[in-house]
Amino acid sequence: FFYLSTSDVVSVGGGFIENGAHNVIEPLALGKPVVTGPHIWTIEFPGVEAEAEGVLSVCHEPSKLANVLQEHLDQGSENAKSFHSKYAGASQRLADAVVAAVEKEQG
Repeated sequence: FFYLSTSDVVSVGGGFIENGAHNVIEPLALGKPVVTGPHIWTIEFPGVEAEAEGVLSVCHEPSKLANVLQEHLDQGSENAKSFHSKYAGASQRLADAVVAAVEKEQG
């Protein structure tokens, strides 16, 4: 994540073509706002949630990418850090739920 950690805002590729956007979890995990193109079906989660909370912007026109990146620079990264902390620990919550379900089944 070194190259992402040095950024203030991250533009991920893929979303400007119909192949779908690249992974946004890594920059979000570092508390970085993210910009991608309109084809986000490959990152529906957490893309939709991140967009709703204003930490991911979908840029529909590549010619406006610089403006969208600047908007995130102006806003700062506090919302992105908050977004990540809300979802952090999902692996542990899932493991705990599996253990609880197995214990309940065993009885």
